Amino acid sequence: MRRSFDTQTVTNVATGIPQKDTCDGAQITVDTAPIRFRTDGGLPEAASLGHVVGAGDMILLENRNELRDFRAIRTTAVSGILNITYTEGKN
Repeated sequence: MRRSFDTQTVTNVATGIPQKDTCDGAQITVDTAPIRFRTDGGLPEAASLGHVVGAGDMILLENRNELRDFRAIRTTAVSGILNITYTEGKN
């Protein structure tokens, strides 16, 4: 299984993660501040919509659809940082 790494800042505007054409999953660790996220293609809202994940928590994305549809937004005035390890070729 091959792996690659990237980071993404989560601000007050819902954003996705960098796309890697050959990857089929990702392990994401949240740093700095809590976020809300969705993987159904909808947009999370800071106050009410989406799954809440705190700093130090992990998110697992298990397929290309979840990678493509992932969106996150910060829940406080502090931006979160996502540390993303992509996986390619699940064995």
